[in-house]
Amino acid sequence: VIQTIVTAGTGGYLLQVALVYLFAFLLKLPGKEWAMDRTAAYYALNIDQFTTALGYALLRLDFLLPMLTMGIFWLEGFIFFALFSPMWTKRLRALGAASVIMLHIGLGLSMHLGPFPWIAGVAMLGFFPTFIWDAAANWLKKREQPGFTIYYDSECGFCRIAAHVLPPLFLLQTVSVLPAATNENVLKDMMERNSWVAVTDRNARIYKFGVIIEMVCRSPVFRIFAPVLRISHIRRIGTRIYEFAAERRQRTCIPDSIAQTKKPPSFVLPNWATVVAVWCVLYIFAWNVMVLPWQTFTMPKPLRTAGLLLRLDQQWNMFAPFPMKDDGWYIIAARMHDGSIIDLFNKNHPVLQDKSTFAKSTADKPAYVSAMYRGERWRKYMMNISIEGYSGYRRYYARYLCHAWNTSHFYSRRIDEVELIFMLERTEPDYRLSAVERKSFLKYACDATTDPE
Repeated sequence: VIQTIVTAGTGGYLLQVALVYLFAFLLKLPGKEWAMDRTAAYYALNIDQFTTALGYALLRLDFLLPMLTMGIFWLEGFIFFALFSPMWTKRLRALGAASVIMLHIGLGLSMHLGPFPWIAGVAMLGFFPTFIWDAAANWLKKREQPGFTIYYDSECGFCRIAAHVLPPLFLLQTVSVLPAATNENVLKDMMERNSWVAVTDRNARIYKFGVIIEMVCRSPVFRIFAPVLRISHIRRIGTRIYEFAAERRQRTCIPDSIAQTKKPPSFVLPNWATVVAVWCVLYIFAWNVMVLPWQTFTMPKPLRTAGLLLRLDQQWNMFAPFPMKDDGWYIIAARMHDGSIIDLFNKNHPVLQDKSTFAKSTADKPAYVSAMYRGERWRKYMMNISIEGYSGYRRYYARYLCHAWNTSHFYSRRIDEVELIFMLERTEPDYRLSAVERKSFLKYACDATTDPE
């Protein structure tokens, strides 16, 4: 049976996660695209810098987009009350947590949002009531192959920990874990082979890395990986790693008799930690209230500074009050020393150009703009520097491009000049797109000797 732990820390964890959706809902209220026009999903999926292939497929289902908009909007508004409802608490909490996880799976598959959807989905697992976890444990137990006992060296505290920790990691619940001293025959076998010993229900004995393979084979979930671990090369490597650790365990191991005398870990927070947890929850709530557009409450400057230093500052305004409607893609035209021009942002493809103007002509829109970014941090960085408020960083980025290329290529292939070009495309209602506007953010000579201003 799953243990329930109630502390200020666990309460703070639940409140923090739930507040994300409450304030995301409140920040969306001023946007007519969410509650009135129901076009928010349409505009969000038209942000090519985010959208995946599945997102484009959803975008073609125009009848579905208003329902998606309203579903997300009202789920965010309802979820806080579902998670903390005094009535039908267990069922509403399970339904709410499952709904939010499904929402984040959909977001993660249809848009490139980095780790956020997956982290947010995992954070909701703590809301599932104990009856869900008990039912899952019973289901896994039925799929497990029982009849397995692991014997470990009682003079090695590390061995005891490994023997007790590994079976739950493989979702095994029926494995018996015993010190080898309880079975004289097994103890003798363990000393001769310098290995832990596993005994199956058919009295077969397994040693070294083979014990891990056997646990994987009996796992109700991970057994599909057993054929990989049985490959001779992998098994040989695993056995050598085990032997390396076994030969050195006596140098670092704490005897089991001493390890068991240590006080078990307590899940009850000390008084100071309780105070810190309560303060953090109150502070986070106040900060979220402060960023709501219609109120005038503000914190004193020292408190705001503390929040910035501790990264307790929050603003859950993704696609709020409405999704961005200005979108586009980059062309980073690099003039080579031989006069040719390539696009550093698009696999170094040649850039079409007018003979008199450097990289003047526009390129065709890539099929998947979102796939052009090397990762989520680069996506965020590039989307930021397209905003006028971050224009001062463009020169530093151009300088980085010159340095990165010229230090890794021969002199004849060096870059003399780069131009940061953004092809601006605005999303209009009813599946209309504005004409693409070419915006030259910066031209930078790579042989410049002065630092960026």
